[in-house]
Amino acid sequence: MDEEMFCKYLLSLKKRRYSMLRYYKKRLVAISPILLLIAAAVCALVKDLGFDSACILTLGLCFGMLFRDFFWIRNIKKSWPLRKRITDWKLVDRIAGGQASHK
Repeated sequence: MDEEMFCKYLLSLKKRRYSMLRYYKKRLVAISPILLLIAAAVCALVKDLGFDSACILTLGLCFGMLFRDFFWIRNIKKSWPLRKRITDWKLVDRIAGGQASHK
């Protein structure tokens, strides 16, 4: 994601609230089918080879990644009011409008 797109995303969050649902709609909808297909393929492969514990490990890793994301987003949501207060929104507006950021 380039600077302009990220700034537009920040502006959309400023108008609304930061929520887990918004994050998961944008990110997980694209990622979860791929993640589930890979997990199912790995489970089928290792089950055919007789490694039942590897299938459980693969599923555990997938669910672990989902839980990690859940708690990460929860912490971002908690810190959003502070981030909203300390962000230079004029600069974000300029970058979202296509003007270069000062470096």
